[in-house]
Amino acid sequence: MIKKTMRWLAKALLLLGLGNEVAHGEDYSPAKEDKKPKVSGSVSTTLTTDYVSKQGFVNGSGPASQSYLGINLGKGLTAFTWLNYDLTDDELSEVDVGVSYAKSGLFGLKGLSGSVNLQKWMYPSERFSSIKGEKGEPDYVGEVSASYSDPDNPSSAKVDLTLTHHLTDPGNFIHNRIHGKLSKPIPLIASRRGSFSLVPEISSAWNHEHYGLNGFSQVTPGVGLRWKNGNVSVTVEGKRQISLDNKIEDNTRCMVTAGYDF
Repeated sequence: MIKKTMRWLAKALLLLGLGNEVAHGEDYSPAKEDKKPKVSGSVSTTLTTDYVSKQGFVNGSGPASQSYLGINLGKGLTAFTWLNYDLTDDELSEVDVGVSYAKSGLFGLKGLSGSVNLQKWMYPSERFSSIKGEKGEPDYVGEVSASYSDPDNPSSAKVDLTLTHHLTDPGNFIHNRIHGKLSKPIPLIASRRGSFSLVPEISSAWNHEHYGLNGFSQVTPGVGLRWKNGNVSVTVEGKRQISLDNKIEDNTRCMVTAGYDF
């Protein structure tokens, strides 16, 4: 009797589900249920004259190739990897992997978004040391980010803030860095072949026992020329780093980035 009742309940729920789809003008078909979700994400590659960390250290021997791949896992989750290849020394010097969770519309504000992520930074060439000074050993990092821009105005200014905390030294709440950036796209040309915009920016970093740095370490103004057509973009940038700490050197660098959202 119980089994028979459960079968009837299952049939009733199925009919209710079909009725709900018909009521909303949707066609039901087994093929629609079996359709696999499309994989989405982004990929980019950058050629830069120098690999400069956000706190301002110039790493490597010169020009580098930097690549990024992010895969959307759904529900705001993204798995990603980033690598730096030193073109002068012909070696892979850093590989980062991580997972992030992002959410938009924070506190009811359409233009405010935030994210948290966990990363592992690996140094296969043993060129870099971990935050504890161990040659070639990985770093474990957590980040919290927030950004704001007007979603109804594509040319509005954008503010980005990121707090980076190293987890390699557990129980010690130091090794922190706050990186901030202000940018504003200025539309130049728009056509069927894509749009061009000028993007001036300025960024800086504040540190707390972060690789021996304390306080503000650098301020970096820059400007980029961006071309975008659908999911494809190319950006040419120039940046001038001004040192605010004697451990950081002044630096002028140029870079070209090509990206694709899929």
